[in-house]
Amino acid sequence: MSVRENLHNYYEKLVAEVLEEQFAAEEADLDYLCDIACVALNHLPPRYFRHEIDMAFYLSPAEFEEMREKVEGAIIEARAYVDQSLRDAAAAELAREEELRRSAEAAARARAAKGAGPDEEQAAPVSIFEAQALPPILRGKQ
Repeated sequence: MSVRENLHNYYEKLVAEVLEEQFAAEEADLDYLCDIACVALNHLPPRYFRHEIDMAFYLSPAEFEEMREKVEGAIIEARAYVDQSLRDAAAAELAREEELRRSAEAAARARAAKGAGPDEEQAAPVSIFEAQALPPILRGKQ
């Protein structure tokens, strides 16, 4: 056995238990729950132990209740943070898609104004990264 296998953070166990209780009725995504757990744990102090019995023996009921309240509060804040991050990422993705759609429409208008048909070969960007790397004039912004 290694030292790593003998050390445990009690808050990790408590966060996992509370998350399982709170999401027992929901079909929550494991990645989502792990993100919440990581954010919550980063806002809680470590409480290390070697043997489970150590925590059961030395932890008073009042101390346990205080730890549980801290965990529940940290999970509420972590869930709000993760949810906001997911909303922000979705909004950014929609904005990128809209930008690509506008670029494609502008390129089509430019081809039409020059008399080029829609079937003529056009070197259009294939990804958002390529589209963002183009100068504005080539992205259809004049």
